[in-house]
Amino acid sequence: MKYRLTALLVFLSLALGACSLSEDITPPPGYRSPTPIHTLDLVTQTPQATRTTEPATVTPEASLTGTQLATQFADGTSNPGDAVGVFSGNLVNGSGGAIPEGQKIKLYGFDKDQSGSYQKALEIETPVDSNGSFILQRVEVPQGRAFLAITSLGGVEYSSDTVIVSNTTTDYSVPITIYEKTDDLNSLAFTQIHLIFGQPSQDAIQVTELFIVSNPSKQAVIVTSDGTSIPFIQTPENASGLQFQLSQGSAQLLNATGGFAMIPGADRQYGFIATYSLPYRSNLKFSQPFSLPVSSLTVLIPQGMHLKGEHLTNAGSQNIQSQTYQMYQASKMASGSSLSLTLSGKPGASTGFTLSRQTMLLIAIGVVGLLLTGLGIYLYFKDRSRLNKENEANGEEKEEDALGEDRDSIMDAIIALDDKYKAGEIQKESYEQRRIQLKERLKEVLSFTDPGS
Repeated sequence: MKYRLTALLVFLSLALGACSLSEDITPPPGYRSPTPIHTLDLVTQTPQATRTTEPATVTPEASLTGTQLATQFADGTSNPGDAVGVFSGNLVNGSGGAIPEGQKIKLYGFDKDQSGSYQKALEIETPVDSNGSFILQRVEVPQGRAFLAITSLGGVEYSSDTVIVSNTTTDYSVPITIYEKTDDLNSLAFTQIHLIFGQPSQDAIQVTELFIVSNPSKQAVIVTSDGTSIPFIQTPENASGLQFQLSQGSAQLLNATGGFAMIPGADRQYGFIATYSLPYRSNLKFSQPFSLPVSSLTVLIPQGMHLKGEHLTNAGSQNIQSQTYQMYQASKMASGSSLSLTLSGKPGASTGFTLSRQTMLLIAIGVVGLLLTGLGIYLYFKDRSRLNKENEANGEEKEEDALGEDRDSIMDAIIALDDKYKAGEIQKESYEQRRIQLKERLKEVLSFTDPGS
């Protein structure tokens, strides 16, 4: 189950479109910073090589200046036949401030060994002028060598893009952007949170959370961490076996003294995966506090389980990695708020009928159709009744016209009416009303023929 959830998180992190590592500052495999890195276990697209031998540290000869550098290989012999190049660039303050005085740049060169791992072969340092410019001349650039320029500001290391020598180019640009720093974690925000519950096993259930974090400020946010906790990510108090790692596709964390740094950028997103277990029998009352504002929240549970919670909307089922999940969504949760929900049941248990948005729409259309059909039937019979009454009235009028002024015909009509009533062919109310009408007409005829009566 752990591997299934890990695969699911990799799928989600890729589907979210988080920033590609190729756009971030990524040292070549095998590079180790002079300052110990306090970071999480990374899940990146570039595997880190394991160093098998201690690389030689190559420094410029003491008699040469920063722009007149000679290098040596690890065996102590020089190679004057290699091409030489020039590395230059500008130091840019992404926060809008000035370039600090006394800033220095270190240029590292890495060569591949027989196993294909990069080993450090060169390290050169040069100062940055008042305009933020720097230049390194007469640097050996053999084919295949990878170069990386690094500077440090406020305990944070900033790097240029990696340059790999692959043609006859001898002039290389390695600009670096630096930022002013802050330790205010409120500068960060949760762009998306994905909460995934695994299938219960024995007395526990595994929980995996993917936090997509952005830094909308103009400063590098310094996060103090020993690599086992992240202060802006809170988890339930009874969580056990808590582990953190970066998701695939996450922007890279920068090395900082005592922790790591997260630099700003509208297109830069950091993905943190938290995995842990919670006690579970037949149900679970879950509470997730948020120390940062949340723009979007998704909860996934295995199909067959039940979930109740405020602020959540059923978004239907979702098939991910051949596993069907029931999906719930929420949005716009404030900093300091909490997500409270109750999870119950087990996958495969009878859950009744789960309504998705599409299913609910189809049911609503069906109900409206039934109502319209019933209304049509009602109007049809009502109209038919009205027509019958009109026909009866017309029939009576025609009958009266046929009787004329003949008293015998009227008396015969009264006798026929009595016979129909006795035979049950006519209702009492209609019979009495019709008989009164005939009697009144008979009286009128008799009065007309015998005025003295």
